[in-house]
Amino acid sequence: MTETLKRKRVRRLIDELQGEIPEVRLSMLKALANVRPSQLLDRRLFDFGSLSGGRANLADELDAALSAHRDLTVATLVPVTLNG
Repeated sequence: MTETLKRKRVRRLIDELQGEIPEVRLSMLKALANVRPSQLLDRRLFDFGSLSGGRANLADELDAALSAHRDLTVATLVPVTLNG
């Protein structure tokens, strides 16, 4: 799939979400502006190995985090309103 087709598909997916969740684009932009280094999964910015007391298995850490917060995924898409 070419880069152009991928972008168009993502745009369609976001358009569909916008129909279901008003202001989802704004919510996504605000989330991107509120990223912490540990959320980037970049080992140069955050020592993930220190979380498990040794050599971290990134796949296991992600599985554990996702299963623990599975019910929170809907809450992350709640529309936000800016004041002003």
